[in-house]
Amino acid sequence: MTIHWRFLWREMLAARRQASVFILCVALSITSLVALNSFRSDVFRSITGDARGLHGGDLIVRSHYDLSPGLIAASEALERQQVVKDRSRTWEFYTVVRHTTTQETLFANILAVQPGYPLYGEVELASGQPLARRLVPGSAIVATNLLDRLGLKVGDSLSVGSMVLTIADVVVRESTRPVDVFNFGPRVFVAAADLKAINLIQPGSRVEYELLLKIAEEAQLEPAAAALERAAVAGQERVSTFRNARSGLKRFFDNLLFFLSLISIFTLLLAGIGMQSSLAALLREKDRSLAIVKALGASQRFLVVHSMLLVLLYGMVGSLLGIGAGVVLKSFMPLLFAGIIPAENVVGLGLADIAEGMLLGFAVVVFFTFLPLYRLREVKPTAIFRSESIRLPKGIVYYLAIAAGFLLLTLLVIHQLDDLKTGVFFMVGFTTLIVVVGVLANLLLRLLARLNIRRLPIRQAVRSLLRPGNSTQPVLVTLASALSVLLAIFLVEHNLRATFIES
Repeated sequence: MTIHWRFLWREMLAARRQASVFILCVALSITSLVALNSFRSDVFRSITGDARGLHGGDLIVRSHYDLSPGLIAASEALERQQVVKDRSRTWEFYTVVRHTTTQETLFANILAVQPGYPLYGEVELASGQPLARRLVPGSAIVATNLLDRLGLKVGDSLSVGSMVLTIADVVVRESTRPVDVFNFGPRVFVAAADLKAINLIQPGSRVEYELLLKIAEEAQLEPAAAALERAAVAGQERVSTFRNARSGLKRFFDNLLFFLSLISIFTLLLAGIGMQSSLAALLREKDRSLAIVKALGASQRFLVVHSMLLVLLYGMVGSLLGIGAGVVLKSFMPLLFAGIIPAENVVGLGLADIAEGMLLGFAVVVFFTFLPLYRLREVKPTAIFRSESIRLPKGIVYYLAIAAGFLLLTLLVIHQLDDLKTGVFFMVGFTTLIVVVGVLANLLLRLLARLNIRRLPIRQAVRSLLRPGNSTQPVLVTLASALSVLLAIFLVEHNLRATFIES
């Protein structure tokens, strides 16, 4: 069978309005996916991708109490056995630092480190020199905003606890803290040798104790972790590797990206419902013209193939618009997440992001356009002479296709959320929401049909909602579902603000 391109072109021009809605739905579904997947790649690559650099070691031991003698002895034994290549301890706490001349104070984050910190990654200084060379006993290395807020400069004195330290350099960037938005005060590095003289760590002080270890060989990582686990105080000292350690920064970005993925998936599904409604309306408008084409000798295969090509052409145009909109949205992400993610860490869209978005969009187009295209088998030449539609019985192929499409959509959601359990729960919740909203919309339309409305304009408006072949119920389901999600997001934001910010 040859493709009749003139027929396709005329069909495209004859249904510009419905086609525009369909194309915009496809574009909307791809925009959020492309921009979000690319943004996730940027975050993973530039912020959380280097797990060793993010944590500073192969093995990480953390505790809110001073590390136990047994654990210290176990780490020293591993070093003697040459399992551990290097180790370093840190003490992190918050305190108030003071300008020695003006007595102005500032709440700051103190990090006392031993020589060799960090074992992986780096602390980049304004001077360009290594941290170990600049941070000597009696000195401090501070964040730029501390200098700005206290009116200090390199070489001035800073009072920390019972000791006056000389500001030796300025921190530009830390690999263990690639963004600074989650900290209550600017960073101040001090030498671990000065801790006793600073005299701030007392019984009851809130201090985060950390031990970092570098393993000589990759194969010794898990046995070394197990040895430290046996020596650690249960419930007090936490031993983890760079693979399974969860920093606060990584937890934040995991939760942020997961939330954005949920929003993009819901946008995708709502756009899919819009595709189905607009395509169904488009094909209903063509019932008579398709019936005439069939009466003139066109086969069922001719109508199905050309309708599928029409949908693919619309989908291609929508995909190109969606990719373009994704590029624009991605360019605004440094502004949307200003203060959280440095602008230099957000780059343009990659080919892999575009290809993945196109594939996901294609899968959604195929799933949500199956039902309207399947309805083409109901078009008969007799539709030229009568307006009522004939409903043919649905065969096993119909139900198998629906089941396969739903399974494909579930796999797509699981892939996007990267979590099997949550993906299944999301699809169950989404399906339940659509069913409940659909039942309520149907009950509302039945109630409207029973009303005896006397005023002509209102009666005409209500009867238009109930006319044969209308799309009222799909439109109601789409709008109600979207508004319910927006309301849920608003309530979550309101509760979080009331609980954690305003209180």
